[in-house]
Amino acid sequence: MTTVAACEYRGQVWIGGDSAATDENQDTVELLEEPKVWLAGGCAWGGAGDSRYLDLVHYMTLPKLPRAYKSETRSVEAIRRWFVHDLANAIREAWKPDLEFRSSKSPLPACALLIGVRGRVYQVFEDFSFGRPLRGYSAIGTGDSHALAHLDATAKRRMRPKERLAEALTVASERTTIVRPPFRYVHA
Repeated sequence: MTTVAACEYRGQVWIGGDSAATDENQDTVELLEEPKVWLAGGCAWGGAGDSRYLDLVHYMTLPKLPRAYKSETRSVEAIRRWFVHDLANAIREAWKPDLEFRSSKSPLPACALLIGVRGRVYQVFEDFSFGRPLRGYSAIGTGDSHALAHLDATAKRRMRPKERLAEALTVASERTTIVRPPFRYVHA
């Protein structure tokens, strides 16, 4: 599986992820060359879960972000509409051919995304719902609880975001058998 963690810092979102991949039974671990974090469409992205579907998201045509407004309330609402309508529909379209081959018992792949948009971190779930953590950081994947505990513990410490994420991912790798370095980072 994996762990991907994100935090907001001075108007940017930093996202870090590990390099492990497992088979369905999670008894074999491989290190991937392909990153689980990337930059696209002016956003920072990180994904955990079914690698086929994450690749489809990584390489899909992204809907254009809405313009930024002077009013923060208007800008946040525009981003919410972008998630609910534009991004959710784009992901559905990217997944559509593969979803037709899945069994009716499991219509959606097990995937989660962290996306950094205009200095705010958002989490997108496999059913295309999304949310923004009020604390300004989040984690997904197998080691998410360990990474989140470390992010909680370091929330008031003065740390650079890459250092903070590196420590959180290291804790997750020490506490779970299927989270492994090297860790990769992006920010937008």
